Amino acid sequence: ALFYMGLILAASFVITILSYGYLNAREGNLEEYYLLLLTGTLGSSILVASNHFITLFLGLEVLSVSLYTLIAYLRTGEQGIEAGLKYLILAAASSAFLLFGMALLYAQIGTMQFDHLATRLP
Repeated sequence: ALFYMGLILAASFVITILSYGYLNAREGNLEEYYLLLLTGTLGSSILVASNHFITLFLGLEVLSVSLYTLIAYLRTGEQGIEAGLKYLILAAASSAFLLFGMALLYAQIGTMQFDHLATRLP
């Protein structure tokens, strides 16, 4: 988990450096981009460090919410907003299926921790 967290932080740092020049060339105040990038980094770090299905789902949702807005961030055309909306609908459906699967696992085994699931699954 620490290796992947380091990889995520390094990638976020590189993305921040590379996007600085691009965002400065654009007009308008685009400071919230860095907050969204930081939120995505937080969500992916929670996702990587999770050992329970609830923290996995929480990290996935925090990452997804920041990605929805990053996809539709530059409102220069309708394509970005359309792509963000399509991703929102697709991710909502897949999150519902993930929650249903987690509920089935909990009903069958009685725990949501990964180490207990590994020992109790046939």
